[in-house]
Amino acid sequence: MSLEAIGEPPSPAPSELAGPVPRKVRFKFDGDGRFLLITVLLLFIGGSIFLGWTCFDDFEQFQQRAALRDNAREATGEVTGFVHHRFAPLGIVYKFSADGTAYSNEVLEPNTPVPGAALNKGDSLPILFLTSNPRINHPAAWEWSVLDGWYTVAGVCAGIVIGDVVLVGLLRDRKLARYGKVALGVVRRCTRDRRLFRIEYQFQPEDGIVASGCKSGLDEYPEGTRIWILYLPANPRRNSRYPLDFFDVVD
Repeated sequence: MSLEAIGEPPSPAPSELAGPVPRKVRFKFDGDGRFLLITVLLLFIGGSIFLGWTCFDDFEQFQQRAALRDNAREATGEVTGFVHHRFAPLGIVYKFSADGTAYSNEVLEPNTPVPGAALNKGDSLPILFLTSNPRINHPAAWEWSVLDGWYTVAGVCAGIVIGDVVLVGLLRDRKLARYGKVALGVVRRCTRDRRLFRIEYQFQPEDGIVASGCKSGLDEYPEGTRIWILYLPANPRRNSRYPLDFFDVVD
């Protein structure tokens, strides 16, 4: 492909791209941009806070279980109820007495094929409690492990990774808007991808070597349509159809 093969441009090059680089850009706080930004904040910041809290809670649980193994007394508890958690095993509520004082607690039942099948309300349950502080207690036969909540930690980590990927993508698009060079491209293929259209195009950077790219969007472009492309001169593989989805170039 050559510049002659691309043909005439659909219109003059956007005037906001004619100035020197780096250009001034701003994030599009429209519906899609606002939704994406909120999603990134929830996944990255919220996920990081939740992961930190989970790790702290696991460390505290580990210390408490170690203390119970070394300095604990046993009492007979009674199952008083169950608490259903959406993304966790069944919660068991029990009560017991130590030195004439009544205590209660809720713990997650260990992973079993049928959670809660082995216990019913009113059943007896051996409880270990810390002599110096009976509020720290746990069923004697249910040994705690840091792997008990692996699914929660794995899910949070996956959310943080997704947030990181989206954030990196936004930073790359911002760099493209600030430093990208303009080229005329041609659509080689346009296929429907669920609710969007996947646009595959080619263009010729200033070094003369044909480059290609793809972009998903709401609009359909027939094969052969001329479009404007932004690309990084140092790495033409970093390119996108212009205008960009989440950044505007400010005149």
